[in-house]
Amino acid sequence: GRLSRWAQWIGVDTKSVDTPYERAERLSQTLPDGRSPIRNLTHQYVLRRFSPEHRGDEVFDPRSEWELLRPLLLKETVRRQLRRLRRR
Repeated sequence: GRLSRWAQWIGVDTKSVDTPYERAERLSQTLPDGRSPIRNLTHQYVLRRFSPEHRGDEVFDPRSEWELLRPLLLKETVRRQLRRLRRR
């Protein structure tokens, strides 16, 4: 959910029919440096949401992925906001 909200904030076009992996790929195209954490978080989401056991990898720590990804998302958010302001 958090990745989807960030994608909206930075203007990544997603559709309601997109799979989590398709949304992750679109976000990764906008943030290529964040590709690995985006894919890792998405994979764990899919495992927890859609696998029969509803469990992800027990050793997976989403905090470490977010620590890598958050600065990239913030930078992109600020960059896009500044671009919008310059257009005005």
